[in-house]
Amino acid sequence: MYDTWGHRTALKRASGEDLRGRDNKAPVLHYTLAWHPDERPTEAQMKEAALSSLKALKLDEHQVLMAAHNDKDHAHVHLIVNTVHPKTGRTAPMKFSRLELSKWAQEYEKQHGIHLQQRIDNNAERARRKDERQRKQPARKQPRERRELPVNLRVNKIIRDRTTRPDHIIREDVIDRMKRLRTEIRHRHHVERDVTSSVQRGERQDLERNSKEAASIALAHVQQKFSGPWRELFKAQRNEVRQLEAIQGNPLERAAYVFMNADRLSGSRNLTMKEKARLVQSPTALFKAVDQMHTRERRLLSNVQRVETKARLDRVWQVHQHRDGAMVARHDAEQQAQRAHQYASTSHVVDFADSKAQLVQEKIGAIPPRRAANAPAFENDVGYVRRINAELQAFEDRNTPKDEPMAERPARPEFVPVPREHGPTSRAATIKLDIAEWKSRRRGKDDDFEHEM
Repeated sequence: MYDTWGHRTALKRASGEDLRGRDNKAPVLHYTLAWHPDERPTEAQMKEAALSSLKALKLDEHQVLMAAHNDKDHAHVHLIVNTVHPKTGRTAPMKFSRLELSKWAQEYEKQHGIHLQQRIDNNAERARRKDERQRKQPARKQPRERRELPVNLRVNKIIRDRTTRPDHIIREDVIDRMKRLRTEIRHRHHVERDVTSSVQRGERQDLERNSKEAASIALAHVQQKFSGPWRELFKAQRNEVRQLEAIQGNPLERAAYVFMNADRLSGSRNLTMKEKARLVQSPTALFKAVDQMHTRERRLLSNVQRVETKARLDRVWQVHQHRDGAMVARHDAEQQAQRAHQYASTSHVVDFADSKAQLVQEKIGAIPPRRAANAPAFENDVGYVRRINAELQAFEDRNTPKDEPMAERPARPEFVPVPREHGPTSRAATIKLDIAEWKSRRRGKDDDFEHEM
């Protein structure tokens, strides 16, 4: 039935019917026939009554669905019939359907011995009022006979005549159509801007990935460069420990070692004679002093490696910051140019006259009704505007952070471990966090003989 209603204009054209007239907004008609609780009609009687009522309403050639129920005390049958003729496409005259159905019910009750005086009086009163209205109306002139034109010429003439008349197009309908056209333009522009944003996001992700790869290469280079010095330092310190273990029972050799390495053992100050004598006399004190000396040497080499790592990562960061700034400026310019082009191309597209002419052509069947590809059934202009606005608002809600301050562009990175859940959220700061985390993991390994060779 809905398919028949949707193709009503095509059916009219195929059958040669006139395309003029008010458009049909109700695809089906639903009504119910009910009997008294004391009556028990058979299935055949209910079907016969239903078909008779359809004939009284001049719907006997239309498609109908009948369903009889016994879920209540009284027997009743539901009828759902389409209002569009399945062959001609014309809409059935439904203006006096209640009156016609009441007349049919009176005749049905008369045939079956059912007497309802109230229905008889109501129908008589309706007939009397109808006669009075017909007498008061002036006599209409008989229309002159006109020459029939071919179908294509008749349709063109209808289009020319109908576009110059109001055609029952009210102002509110035209305004709703204008809102729909503006919403369609807004939705199309939103899709275009979203595509541009997706491309720009891809470029920013590529820059971030390249910067991370450059930082990884710099870290690997420094690690490889310092792997040799670390190996030599550990080897020299192990040999020195073995030498001390060999001379711990000989005071003279211990004294020679202390006096020859006094500057290394003292660190930032000079050893006194009393301190030197204590190291010569006590092997335990000497081993402790040597262990502190080795720790200082490892810390010194670790600081040198850390300084070079920081210098290389600073260069990577500067290059990333320069490219990111240039990219942000270019993306802003692209977005502004796109918005300006969209505004200039659609600033005078939607107007009242064009929207009204579009509605008129839809009514006379010159163009198909405006309908979105994914629109639900029976969606009008108001429903389309409401649905698209809800989709755009939902998109904005999903892509706008809630209760979060706007992140500022990060400054020069500070190499301290910052928890990710509390740090900045920009792309540029992600590289800084990766570098800071790596350095925090490396700092402890350089001081406790866990350096990775």
